[in-house]
Amino acid sequence: MNRLRSALCGGLVLTVVAVGALIPMRGEISAAPAQQRGVRADIYMSAVTDGMRARNFVGATNQLHAVVEYENAAGEQFDVQLRDLSGIVVKRSRTAPLRGDGKTSVAIVVQDFVDSYAAGLDSLVHAPASSGVGSGGLDETIASTVFNCENRPDVPVPWPPAVPTPNPGSPPPTQSPPDPYTLWLKSTLTLVDSGRLTMAEITRTSQALLGLPDMQGAGAAAAADLAAANALYSQVSKQLARVPALLQPPDGAVQPDPDAGCALVTMASQQAQQASTRIDAALAALPDDVSNWTLPDTSARYDGQRFVACEQYSTELYLVVNNQPSDTPADSALWTLGDPGEPALIFAGPEQTDSTSIGTLALSYPDGATQIFARSVLVEGVNHSARVGAFVTDRNCRPVSGGRINFRMDPDGFGTLSSASEPIVDGIAQVTFMAGDDVPEQTNLPAPQRGRIQVLGQVGEGPSEVNAGTEFNVTGPAATFRIIVSPKVINPLEGDRGGITVEVRDRNGNKVADGTQVMLRVKEGSRGQLAYEQRRGAGPWELVVAGTEIELIARSGNTVLPVDPDPGVTRRQAVYLIPFGGDGPVTLIAEADGATGDSDALEGGQTRPTLFIQSYAEIYLPGVLKDAKSLPRPSPNQPHPTPSPRPTQTPYPTLTPRP
Repeated sequence: MNRLRSALCGGLVLTVVAVGALIPMRGEISAAPAQQRGVRADIYMSAVTDGMRARNFVGATNQLHAVVEYENAAGEQFDVQLRDLSGIVVKRSRTAPLRGDGKTSVAIVVQDFVDSYAAGLDSLVHAPASSGVGSGGLDETIASTVFNCENRPDVPVPWPPAVPTPNPGSPPPTQSPPDPYTLWLKSTLTLVDSGRLTMAEITRTSQALLGLPDMQGAGAAAAADLAAANALYSQVSKQLARVPALLQPPDGAVQPDPDAGCALVTMASQQAQQASTRIDAALAALPDDVSNWTLPDTSARYDGQRFVACEQYSTELYLVVNNQPSDTPADSALWTLGDPGEPALIFAGPEQTDSTSIGTLALSYPDGATQIFARSVLVEGVNHSARVGAFVTDRNCRPVSGGRINFRMDPDGFGTLSSASEPIVDGIAQVTFMAGDDVPEQTNLPAPQRGRIQVLGQVGEGPSEVNAGTEFNVTGPAATFRIIVSPKVINPLEGDRGGITVEVRDRNGNKVADGTQVMLRVKEGSRGQLAYEQRRGAGPWELVVAGTEIELIARSGNTVLPVDPDPGVTRRQAVYLIPFGGDGPVTLIAEADGATGDSDALEGGQTRPTLFIQSYAEIYLPGVLKDAKSLPRPSPNQPHPTPSPRPTQTPYPTLTPRP
């Protein structure tokens, strides 16, 4: 499971990779599903080797440790990658193969950062071409662009080059090969784009180096050269940005001006050489020993009203397969650096510190559950509780330790919280919600809001008060039933049967728990019986008459027939009303969780039962006409025709009623 969010805003990323997939282990940071060997791994940050997990470290820190805790490690190795706040890879390290259970750690020191930045800048500026023209550092890319400009072809006439027009009914015209200018243009624009991208990377790396607090002291000489180089690269980038429109004007009516475009390339080349010289001077001015330097504090883009994102460090866990790390982290742990201030932000969790989760509380259900039910819902396996958590930080996203967060419910009546106030430890505070025996009826609310509850968290008071919340649904036992039979009028002479669906809801209209047992029966004195279809093995489907009652279960709020305990028997889930006992009205009764409902509930203003078993008379015409015709079926509100005497028919192949 990739725990690193895509909107990380850069972050110091310590990446650890294990051979084989990983399975979750207990703790606040879990690993991804593992291979079948049962390997467990977890990664976290600590102030000391093999120390305790921490999410925040005091300011002026210059050495930390990434700790990999593992179980059942049979020869696995771990790759360690370190990224700074801007996302630059600072360090890569691979452990020796591991065995059994234990911990291993990787030290993180400031020297890693300085060495990485220096090597990165040198490579970005001076690296030779590795796969052809333009594939090296900025010096090589700019030189290739200048070479192209010195060997530019003439602009074709007309411009843009004419393209043959196809004629209807004629073979497609032969396309001419690209003219020399078009080929040159493609190559040159590729070099210009490559140069600008490389300059962006140079600027990012030099700014990361300038961001080290000690660069303004012991590294002041290097900082001056870096700042001068950045100013020159900014001018180079602006000049190169104007080149494409000169070489290939967006308006096809305007002629390209490669002379003007290449003049800008020449100027950019001269300034890039000056910037390259300043980069070299900066690298030479860096002190040899930076072991006493410190790492930058983390921060957030937040002006007190509008929050954008946290800038945090992160530790990541990657999977290594066939000696190669995977592309996706298996685990990650966000962490911060600096001395926390007053509580200012509440997030759902340490790994959800972005604009989408600010002001929300985390909600989790135990054992893979997805819903909460009142305790009077006794279906096996249903869940009656939830964990609600908060991650409290200062305005720079540093987790707060100390103080308390207050929790409350809105509205009351759905259950209880394990505590109204919890201490904040390393930013975390959690409380447990336990459902009550039933749910209050909320008919005064719109249907989607009935049965919903909020748990709210609050820290601070007055102007410094910070709030967050989460919302969830609590479903009660069965309370209302809607019995649907189609068609509503069943003609035994024509072999009709009515498909039955019972919609079962709690008192707020929410679907009851899957597996809720529902007893459906034909009211005493009513006509008809209940039946379903089944087959044994690959045999034919047969109608099984269950009699006047049958036990069903709810699934997604509607009733279905439970699976037959005999594995050789396949049942269809539908239940039917079939004729039995003559004509007349039918009332069906459903019962679940002590509540009942019947099919005589008023529908559409009717005041009479809505289900009938009714034999429509067939009128036999004179034999000379050689056919027969049935009367139209009347609606339930119209008088029914008197049936002609007719022998009793049994239109269904049936099995013996089940006991």
